[in-house]
Amino acid sequence: QVFPSPFSLLPLLSSYFPYPRWIAYEKMKAALIFLFALVAFAAAQDANEPADSDVVVLDVSNFEETAGEGTWMIKFYAPWCGHCKNMIPTWEAVATTLKGKVNVGKVDVTANQDLGKRFSIKGFPTLIKMKDGKFDTYSGPRTEEALVAFAEKEMSEGASAVPPMPAAAQAELEEAVPEGPSDVIELNDKTFEHDTQASSGSTTGVWVVEFFAPWCGHCKNLAPAYEKLATALKGEVNVAKVDGTQSQVSMKRFGVKGFPTIILLDEGKYYTFEGERSLAGMKEWAQGGYKSTTPVAVPEEPTFMDIAIDALFQSGTDCMTVIKHLPHTAVMFAMGGFLLGFLLAIFMFGCRVKVVEVPAKAKED
Repeated sequence: QVFPSPFSLLPLLSSYFPYPRWIAYEKMKAALIFLFALVAFAAAQDANEPADSDVVVLDVSNFEETAGEGTWMIKFYAPWCGHCKNMIPTWEAVATTLKGKVNVGKVDVTANQDLGKRFSIKGFPTLIKMKDGKFDTYSGPRTEEALVAFAEKEMSEGASAVPPMPAAAQAELEEAVPEGPSDVIELNDKTFEHDTQASSGSTTGVWVVEFFAPWCGHCKNLAPAYEKLATALKGEVNVAKVDGTQSQVSMKRFGVKGFPTIILLDEGKYYTFEGERSLAGMKEWAQGGYKSTTPVAVPEEPTFMDIAIDALFQSGTDCMTVIKHLPHTAVMFAMGGFLLGFLLAIFMFGCRVKVVEVPAKAKED
């Protein structure tokens, strides 16, 4: 075991309680078991997707190749959607029932917006059946029996043709990422200012920096062209990238609100790229085209106090996010914390009995 069991600490903790040790141990053990059961139950309510799933995960990079052949039932969903969460067990059961006959997949539209636009997805969850270049949108009851019946019947006469992938997206997808070591420099919160000298720009030259997220479909599509940009500009312009999910301080410093965001740093100012995300478009912009746009002064590097205050506010935001999107888990954690604190208070302060012997003279009086 990497970490000791929480129960191994109970004999030590119980030595501080006014109860006899064995009573304190048993009560603490029962309280912890109850608390862990509550949390496990809540987690199961909020995230009930099995690890061994028959549902195929589809995204921009594998949709054409994977879903281009055979019959498919596909769910377009959003992670925050309550109806989508409630449908997870049913969709898993449908995938298991249809295994070997009809393929069942899912698309996270928040991370694959191109696919959402391609199929004109307006709400979540949206269910379609796709076969032989056509697709039907399902509008019946969301039960396992109804969905299986819909999947097994023939395509309707009014089925729509599957929209083609946009030419620009197809071209970017077909580009292979260059083999060998990458010319893109990886930056993070600790190395950003040191390597780029963004505040002054006096020693390291011009920098093109992409803020990305590993789950972002647009970022994945951009990767081949961005790698080629770094190779083409090597020795002329520094080309770098920052994982925004791991470098929140740099994200906030430059006001990054979405992915991918590309900026250029030059002489203490920065420019935001708003053109076509192609190799030619980015290269022309980095080699001087950026000068035709309005620059913004690079914000000062955040101090320790700035980071601490941001972290405090972020903690509050995260708590509100958990309450909003994982209500079961939030309530159970709150109940468990209250229960555990209440029991600890009782064990430590509420169970002391002081016996006072009354003098004999006082008894006579």
